[in-house]
Amino acid sequence: MKKKKIHLSDLQVVKAIQSGDKLDESIWYLYDRYYEELELFLFKNGGTKQDAEDVFQEGITRFIKVVLSGKFRFEATIKTYLFTAWVNHWGYLNKKRGKDKERDENYYYGNLQSSKTVLKDIEESEREELTLKFFDNIGDKCKDVLYAFYYQGLSYKEMISRFPGYSDEQVLRNKKHACIKKLKSLVKENNKAKNWLKKLLLKTV
Repeated sequence: MKKKKIHLSDLQVVKAIQSGDKLDESIWYLYDRYYEELELFLFKNGGTKQDAEDVFQEGITRFIKVVLSGKFRFEATIKTYLFTAWVNHWGYLNKKRGKDKERDENYYYGNLQSSKTVLKDIEESEREELTLKFFDNIGDKCKDVLYAFYYQGLSYKEMISRFPGYSDEQVLRNKKHACIKKLKSLVKENNKAKNWLKKLLLKTV
């Protein structure tokens, strides 16, 4: 019988592992959510179904050990942590396997580059999800202003042309600062979100 899909937050997964409550359910959730993506990555890089199963198991085992030791601090999402562990272990396996030197080096460094691309894509996707989550809670006007300034790179002069409701650059500047204040109040309890906001604000005002 097919298992019913469940939805767990990172915090719920970690708490379930730490307490031992619904541990199997948590592992199934991680498998259901991430295994196909891992398998696809390995297939594209010369791996087999057995490789995918072995690499998945290794990453899950490492993750559980880190959680039980109290060392998982939510500095990264579970997805980022697992994929980092998986691509690192995959690189280790390929280096360990006894291929001829030239093929081994080309394969290993090609795989390493592909791994970096995968992790970069994952981090970018998570940043985008985080952006949408918090921008959706500051109102449409703030969302429009901040997106135009930080993501489209528009100047205040260009933004006045786009948003005629603002009489001059100073009014628009004040609006942006008020919107940033709203964002800060929303993310103050979320360490990852605070890091995201800090990077967002690096752009010169």
